[in-house]
Amino acid sequence: MTEHRRRVVRTVFGLVSLAFVAIAFQTALGRYEGSVVPAWPAIGAATVLVGAGISFGARGWADLLGTRDRAVVSGFLLAQLGKYVPGGFWQHAGQVGTAAAAVPVSKAVAAVPIQALVYVAAAGAVGAWYGLFAAGAAGWVRLATIASAVLVLLIWRRWMDLLLRLGGRPGAKARALLPPQRAITRSFTWSVGTLVASGAGFAALATAVGATESFLGATAAFALAWAAGFLALPFPAGIGVREAVLTALVGPAAPVLAAAIAHRLVTIAAEAIAVGLSRLFLRPRA
Repeated sequence: MTEHRRRVVRTVFGLVSLAFVAIAFQTALGRYEGSVVPAWPAIGAATVLVGAGISFGARGWADLLGTRDRAVVSGFLLAQLGKYVPGGFWQHAGQVGTAAAAVPVSKAVAAVPIQALVYVAAAGAVGAWYGLFAAGAAGWVRLATIASAVLVLLIWRRWMDLLLRLGGRPGAKARALLPPQRAITRSFTWSVGTLVASGAGFAALATAVGATESFLGATAAFALAWAAGFLALPFPAGIGVREAVLTALVGPAAPVLAAAIAHRLVTIAAEAIAVGLSRLFLRPRA
């Protein structure tokens, strides 16, 4: 595909995604009517934290692909808007399509399920904090969330190799698509940063509206809710699923839901800002 065609595809993808982003934003804003509004300092802090988490995710994706190409990082940011398009696969299609300018398509396609495993492992690592810091939770809930730390084993490259074999893709050629363990571990580290930053953004909003007094507990609960929404593919961006998990783990439904919807609005805004900034500062070098 020529560079001109790539630009056309990116432009069309971006415009379609932005249309659904606007719908998601309006829907979330409509659900927020009548809820407690967090103080502006909390909203500002949450926006910065969520934005940082998005940039960490871009670095993790680039590490899996073994490149620092600006087009890959910029494409990742643009592809985030695809998760608001119904279907559950547009975000990944966008990531693969924009990465094709720097790496083979087969490598980008193979990196998508690996990235999913890395994110789930990171959610397990951060979610385990809930059992340590959410003192008001039931004992069995705390034990179950601490046990989620075992998901870190998913980043072991040999497990991924085994999954390839079970999936009928044996051979050196298929295994060569797997990133080295070092790259997977770096991507995991960035993914942990993504969930901690975004979770801290939710915790700042939840604290501001009186939903919780445990900042770290709310951060960990967000990681678990994020994983639930991430795995709920039929729901665009996990809408509804994350809010249900957060309500069950954090506290009273009304303030938690207010913080969750505020976080949804902040995330949409931060992603749109990230795309705009990437257009300005991450243009491919000549």
